[in-house]
Amino acid sequence: MSVVRRLAWGGAVCAVLAALAVPALATNEAGPVYAWGNPAYQQNQLPDLTGAIAVSDGAQHSLALKKDGTVVSWGDAIGKPPDGLADVKAISASKVGHSLALKKDGTVVAWGSNTMNGLDVPAGLSGVQAISAGGEVNLALKDDGTVVAWGYAARPALTVPADLTGVTAIAAGYDFGVALKSDGTVVAWGDNSNHQTEVPAGLSGVTSIAAGVANGAAVKADGTVAGWGDNGAGQLDITTQVAGVKQIAIGTFSVYGLKTDGTVVSWSPYCGVDATEAPSGLSSVTQISAGTCHALALIATA
Repeated sequence: MSVVRRLAWGGAVCAVLAALAVPALATNEAGPVYAWGNPAYQQNQLPDLTGAIAVSDGAQHSLALKKDGTVVSWGDAIGKPPDGLADVKAISASKVGHSLALKKDGTVVAWGSNTMNGLDVPAGLSGVQAISAGGEVNLALKDDGTVVAWGYAARPALTVPADLTGVTAIAAGYDFGVALKSDGTVVAWGDNSNHQTEVPAGLSGVTSIAAGVANGAAVKADGTVAGWGDNGAGQLDITTQVAGVKQIAIGTFSVYGLKTDGTVVSWSPYCGVDATEAPSGLSSVTQISAGTCHALALIATA
């Protein structure tokens, strides 16, 4: 397998990195989905994903949304969606064992582990247009451009800035939140122990955002990337080296970029080549998602 591109960017620096052992690379394809990287939780053993229109990668489980509004999970059994879940339009798998689904009626369903209170969706939450499952915080973007947060008790990210309005996209990190506003600027809040809420001064013209354990990233209209947060491994240095990007996916220890030509670039100072490099020849990709030294790609279908 050849390396598409490998740069130096990663997730948070934490104690588990020293003990992380990545098994041999495995890849698989089912329907319009490719999976590659760490096979420890069988996330490369894909079920039938014919009709998949979106994917979301967690630390131990993965999700796919099918065009009929149903959700498929694989990997750890904790990701199995509730029986009868239907009419879903968006999904988000967290890195701490729970999942979120946004239904077509604007309500949110949560399932899986509740160790970080990710299942405690605020009562009466409705009018939601986007969701993001993080670690200790989960976010919902409402139709009126405001953001609702829930998760582990008293964590900083649960306090959404009171004046935050005009939001068009959200991304939940482990204990911080990132919001893209309609004017192309970015707001971040929550835990700042790794400078993950310090959005670069003057950042504008942003079209998409991402959040990892202790890193944030923004893709600009010109295809360049801005990153902020933990730079212990030089992971922010690549922001001057990559271009032609339309989406960034930040996993626990690795980062992937979807380019405008439908190819994928990848980098990580932690996971190693075998866990991050995209499959040789991978192209026509429309969406990517990153887990723990693992990734998913959704492929365009005719």
